[in-house]
Amino acid sequence: RDYLYIPLGGNRAGTIRTLRNYGIMVLEETAVVTPRGLQIAGTYDLLDMNPEQAFLADTMREGYFTVLASHNPDFAEEGAGALYDLMLSGHTHGGQITLFGYAPATRSAYGQKYRSGLVQTGGDQIFVTNGAGYGGVGWMRFRLFAPSEFAVLSLRRSVRK
Repeated sequence: RDYLYIPLGGNRAGTIRTLRNYGIMVLEETAVVTPRGLQIAGTYDLLDMNPEQAFLADTMREGYFTVLASHNPDFAEEGAGALYDLMLSGHTHGGQITLFGYAPATRSAYGQKYRSGLVQTGGDQIFVTNGAGYGGVGWMRFRLFAPSEFAVLSLRRSVRK
């Protein structure tokens, strides 16, 4: 089989328990270093759990290229840039409803800035994927001109001079 169907729980705790039962590591304010020397860290959702940067920083090792997974791209505005080289986020659904490349309402406190794609702010790089889902309630649960996506990023070592 080329895929694994995992029936996720109906709440956060149930989902995490199910993922762990299938051997999937859940990165909550933690970091791991892959055999190839890439550090991957994960943080709580900015809106749900109020991430602790100091605690996360204590779990990270220095000297590694670090990719931080943070559901909400607004976390980049919390001064966490020193923790990562690249941050991967979602949350905004590409604007979910867009008209001529503009989203009238976004799920970010920073408007269009983190709607979709690669955002470079200062020395920080944040990649925001449209993801596959959508938010909303009742009949308002749909997307319009904000296509779902599964992004594939290739990271390559650079030669330092």
